[in-house]
Amino acid sequence: MKTGSQKKPIKQPTHDRILSGANQGRTLIVGSAVYAGKPDRRLLYPDCLGIDMQTGYGVDMVHDMEEGRLPELFDHVECLSVLEHSRRPWLMAQHIQESMRAGATIYLSVPFVWRFHGYPSDYWRMTHAAVVGIFDRIDFEAIAYIGDKTTLMVDEQNKTVIPEMYENSRIEVVAFGRKRVFSP
Repeated sequence: MKTGSQKKPIKQPTHDRILSGANQGRTLIVGSAVYAGKPDRRLLYPDCLGIDMQTGYGVDMVHDMEEGRLPELFDHVECLSVLEHSRRPWLMAQHIQESMRAGATIYLSVPFVWRFHGYPSDYWRMTHAAVVGIFDRIDFEAIAYIGDKTTLMVDEQNKTVIPEMYENSRIEVVAFGRKRVFSP
């Protein structure tokens, strides 16, 4: 067995490890409705606003980020498995970024491979390049494909090998980054 030329294995990223750099302070959770075993993530933050397009448990305010930004600025934003439900996710991304303070952190995920699921509808699947493209004011510190059967980190040149596909598997693009201090 060769030793000097072997590549070190990539550490399996976890949602908790990626999220460990989140800013403290006012937090916005986009898509905060709690249903069918989904945890109430608002409980993780002492100063948090949960928004969703529909009323329900876990929703502090009904607001569609596709329609415009919120009047206040946030130090940290979570948007987990929401963008695929937006008819125009590029507008949602723009309005989320406009709701972030300079230097604010964002933690997001969006399906890359997953079954159709409503809430109220399901429009998109995205690659890491799509996430970087629509969140153009974010400097991403970590991007990974995380699935129930595979994980693959995206390298610094924003190129990667597509993970092997498994029937009935779920693979998400998971990303964490900071809003630039001086954004155009």
